[in-house]
Amino acid sequence: MERLLERWRPYDARRLAPRELRVEAAAATAFAAVALAMALLLPHAPFDPLLALALTTTLAIASRVRLHVGAGFAMPTQLVLVPMLFLLPPATVPACVGAGLAGAALVDTLRRRAHPERILTGTADAWHAVAPSLVFVAAGHAPAELQYWAVPALAVLAQCAADLMFATLREWVGRGIAPAVQLRVIFTVYLIDACLTPVGFLIAIAAYDHAFAFILALPLLAVLAAVAEDRRRRIRDAVARLDDLTVEHERLDRAIHRIGEAFGSRLDRRALVDIGLRTAVEALGAELGRANLASGTIELGGGPADAAAQAERAAQRGVALCMATEGDQVALAHPLAGGGRAATTEVLVVARRGRPFTQEEQALFGYLAQQTALAVENVELQHQLRRQATVDEVTGLSNHRRFQEALSHEVVRTRRSGLPTALALVDVDDFKTINDTYGHQLGDVVLEAVAHVIRGACRSTDEPARYGGDELAVVLPETDIAGAWTIGESIRRAVAALEVRLPDGRPVRTTVSVGVSALEPDSGDASTLIEAADIALYDAKRAGKNRTRSTGWARTAGVDDRRAGTRFARAAGANR
Repeated sequence: MERLLERWRPYDARRLAPRELRVEAAAATAFAAVALAMALLLPHAPFDPLLALALTTTLAIASRVRLHVGAGFAMPTQLVLVPMLFLLPPATVPACVGAGLAGAALVDTLRRRAHPERILTGTADAWHAVAPSLVFVAAGHAPAELQYWAVPALAVLAQCAADLMFATLREWVGRGIAPAVQLRVIFTVYLIDACLTPVGFLIAIAAYDHAFAFILALPLLAVLAAVAEDRRRRIRDAVARLDDLTVEHERLDRAIHRIGEAFGSRLDRRALVDIGLRTAVEALGAELGRANLASGTIELGGGPADAAAQAERAAQRGVALCMATEGDQVALAHPLAGGGRAATTEVLVVARRGRPFTQEEQALFGYLAQQTALAVENVELQHQLRRQATVDEVTGLSNHRRFQEALSHEVVRTRRSGLPTALALVDVDDFKTINDTYGHQLGDVVLEAVAHVIRGACRSTDEPARYGGDELAVVLPETDIAGAWTIGESIRRAVAALEVRLPDGRPVRTTVSVGVSALEPDSGDASTLIEAADIALYDAKRAGKNRTRSTGWARTAGVDDRRAGTRFARAAGANR
């Protein structure tokens, strides 16, 4: 509730919304009409203008003292209003109260502490004086004596009742705040007024014989003003602290969001550097952030580019952390040493205008840059470990472990989707002779060249791998037996046209034998597909090498012996 009221009644002055302004203008106009009618139409005795002016001025001073309670505030005007009701003709009191509140707002306007529209608000606030004045008018002449305590008591009850109606109506119509929401604050204000009413009554008793004795209220107002200012200062400090905590909370949320981005970046090197750069820019309040990477430049914001370029050049010369200035521009740069790259080629830079970076900010930037470099280095290490775990060193193709994972995955997908999966086994013909004649180093060169041909013949969805020794394999997703045979034959022809040069320049030619097979849904598993392709490869070798053979659709019953596999191959018309 109090948070809602704080939105409409902030501790700092604010402009009125158009709807509020219309409501306040109507309330002020209506009050002025009522106060003028009471002063002119209701009978009253003559009064001392000087005393009226003094009381009105004192009321204006009292209205400047605002005791903040919850999301609202109370003014100790009751210390002056009660003496007014006894010392002045009651019918003239509303006009004096309105003049005092409007005068206080006018002073703030002239001192440029408030907008002129606050004069309307001050005038409308004087509605609380109408009901108690009418009570005193109805009571006739009530001297300021203790035995007449019932009159001011009844007056304050009428004041609270009328003010409750008018104040809640203004808040509801003008600001859209329901009356039930305001009750807690309003009753707290009325409790303070009830406590101040007896004090005002005593001041009126003292002033009844000595009219200007009401100035005894001024020391008490001074004490209340000091208390109110101290409370206002504490509230300001608390609100400022709350704002700081809100900003820190938002920064923490952004930091958590970036951690999520880091997890979601899938260990992408550029994405991690971008996250580190954004964190540095925000933490240091920088206008420009730039990461100069081997793969390109990441740039955030704009502005002080001259200082940034100067700091970047210094960091590229090997300075661990450097700060450069150019006019009002200041920049920090730090080299990145991640991924085994030279520290002088990749640099993190932030820059801003107006104020140099403090020692704490420099240390923070250095820490962020080092952590970013460490994260990048860890990414590179992860990539290396992943490559070592899944890639064959000689051929650059997937290794046997990765091959088995890919084939199993495609077999499962075949069962789910109903689309076929094919496999091609490629064996280098007479590879042992190549190794024995030219040495194992040239044998590795031949394998690498054949792997290059296979990779070029594959689609992006295929998975070429080294199956073992001189035998290579290609997993062919969503491929039937005819498509597998076509790919196998294109690999065979490309290898047959391949030339590998000896150190002395002589060419060495080689060929491959290819066996392919395909798997229908619910017709077998990965081992069935491998054995069927192996049968076809054996058939190609036995038929004279440098050939492509197929066993047709792999079935568990069809790969129990090699003769059955050959029979499937012939039935599929693979001898072409």
